[in-house]
Amino acid sequence: MRRSVLAGILAAAAMLATASCSTSAESGKTDGQKSEFPSKSIRLVIPYAAGGPTDLVGRAVASYWEKELGWKVIPENKPGAGAAIGMRDMIKSKADGHTLAITGSNAAVVTPIVVKDAGYTDKDFVNVGAVSEFPYIIAVGKKSGITSPEDFFAKVKEKPGTISLAAPSGTGQISVDIQHLEQQGAKISIVPFNGNSEAIAAMLGGNVHGIIQVASKDTLAQISSGEAIPMAVLSAKRAPYLPDVPTVVELGFAGIDVGTSYFGIGAPAGVPADVLATLEEALEKALADPATRRAIGEEFIPTTFIGSAALDGLFAKQREYYAPAIQKLVENGGS
Repeated sequence: MRRSVLAGILAAAAMLATASCSTSAESGKTDGQKSEFPSKSIRLVIPYAAGGPTDLVGRAVASYWEKELGWKVIPENKPGAGAAIGMRDMIKSKADGHTLAITGSNAAVVTPIVVKDAGYTDKDFVNVGAVSEFPYIIAVGKKSGITSPEDFFAKVKEKPGTISLAAPSGTGQISVDIQHLEQQGAKISIVPFNGNSEAIAAMLGGNVHGIIQVASKDTLAQISSGEAIPMAVLSAKRAPYLPDVPTVVELGFAGIDVGTSYFGIGAPAGVPADVLATLEEALEKALADPATRRAIGEEFIPTTFIGSAALDGLFAKQREYYAPAIQKLVENGGS
């Protein structure tokens, strides 16, 4: 009797174990099996203030992902220290894909060099993919009296440092390009502000001659209304949506052609490969969605999807271009 009871218990235990292994494998919880992702809400850290281009990008993707992934995606603005505060938050989170951050050329390339004790390097996070790309643009207010690129750069060269441009603070890319312009005889005074909106307000109020910032929706709105006159872009090519605006290289300033800000999504280093692949696929789908494209702006979304590896390459190229000059600025007490 005892033997039959014991045999029954062992048989039941074996069945439970088999069922458990089967269930675990199906749910992705066993070693070597696909991760169960997502298994809870996702937090998307936006390391910049609300209302700017990064905020818009983050919220547009979050909205689509909620439908695609089936869980809440919660945008959370954590600005400060050139995006270091938000990036540190993401990097210190568990590497399971449930905490992500909007990254960008400044957050990924510039801040780790410029910000003392930034608390992270490019080895501490992985790129999911790019969401949007914006060239940097120089534009002047209609009150400035400047009417053309030729006029602008003639004044800059004739009276070095007298032309002032408002710029979002913590933008090391701008600092480097301004340094390169100065080395070629075009000295411009930069006045830092907290974001695009404050910089635009300073231009509209006549407190500065113009702005230098990404050519995002808020910037383009000023150009469309006639309140701002575009002078030049700092990217390698003219922007398709600003075909009449020359590059600074076209205007005679050699080597200044990396002035594009890529915004993407990053995850803590160590996130499982299958989770990264799921996020990358979900991002590509988001950028093909008409509603998401409208929210971000069709013109700002890369024509060809820039996935994880491709964005790694773009950031590496920018790091190679910007790092030596930024390091020199830091050593000389610049920003």
